Amino acid sequence: ALHGARVPLRGLALSSTQAVVMTYAGEGLGNRTRVVWVPFIAAGLKALSPAGNRLRPMLAITVQGLLFGGATRVLGWNGAGILAAGFLVGAWAAAQGLVLQYLLIGSDLLRAYDAGVGWIAERWAVSIPGIATVLGVWIALWGCTAAAVTWLAWRRRSLPARVQAMLERGAAGIRWRESPPAWRRAAALGLRDLTRPVFWAPVGLVAAIVLAAGSPWERAFWIGARAIALGWVIFSLARAFNPRAFIAWLRGRGHWGPAVAFSRALRPHAERRGPR
Repeated sequence: ALHGARVPLRGLALSSTQAVVMTYAGEGLGNRTRVVWVPFIAAGLKALSPAGNRLRPMLAITVQGLLFGGATRVLGWNGAGILAAGFLVGAWAAAQGLVLQYLLIGSDLLRAYDAGVGWIAERWAVSIPGIATVLGVWIALWGCTAAAVTWLAWRRRSLPARVQAMLERGAAGIRWRESPPAWRRAAALGLRDLTRPVFWAPVGLVAAIVLAAGSPWERAFWIGARAIALGWVIFSLARAFNPRAFIAWLRGRGHWGPAVAFSRALRPHAERRGPR
C-alpha cells in the first residue's frame, strides 16, 4: 500500500521492511542463499499490481534483494553479513531515484544541481556542500538506519506473534486471469505512463534550471527527448511482463520452489484453500 501512497520517507520504510522480511525468511531456510528468490517473486507480483507505478518498486525490490543476497553470501549469515546487507538495501533505496533520473536525463541533472547551488549561494551568501557530499551523507543515513533495523530483526530470530499469526492465515493472493499484453499494447501502455506528472516533474525542473542558466532551447529539447525515448522503452518492458512465461522460465531452470510459490501467489486465497 505504501508504494501507491505519497508518504514521506516511504522508501526507507519499505527497504527496511524488505530487509527484515528477507532476514526472517532466510532464518527458516536450510540453504540461506535461496532467500534471494523472495524479492524476485515479490517484484513479479508488483508487476501485476494496479496500485501506483510499477517500475520503481520492481527495480527497488529486485536490486535490494540482490544486494542483500550478495552481502550475506560473501560475509556469511552472521552479524557482519546482516549489517552489510541492511546497509546496502537502505543505501540503494536512497540512491535509486537519482540513478533513474540520471539514466533518463543524463549529465544535465548534475549541471542543474550545480546551477541551482550557485544561484542560492550568490543570492543568499550561504555555503552549500557539493552534490557528492550531500548524496554521501543522505545515502549513509538511510543505509545505517536500514542496517540497524535489520540487525535488530536478526537478533530477535523470530517473527513477532502478531505477524506470525497473519502469515498463518495466508494472503489473499492476486486474481490474474488476463492474458499478458502484446508488444503493441504494452507499448501503448508505456506511452500512457509517460503522461504521469511524477515523470515530468523532475524533467521539467531540470530543463527550466538549465535554461535559466543560459543554455539554448535546443538543450532543453534534447533533455525531454531523451527522457521520452528511454522512459517509453523502460515502461513498455515493465508493462510486457508475462507471469506465465516467468513461471515457465523458473521451471525450465529447475527452480521449482520459486515457481510453485509464484504460482500459488497468483491464485486467490479461497481457491488455494479449496472448498470447505
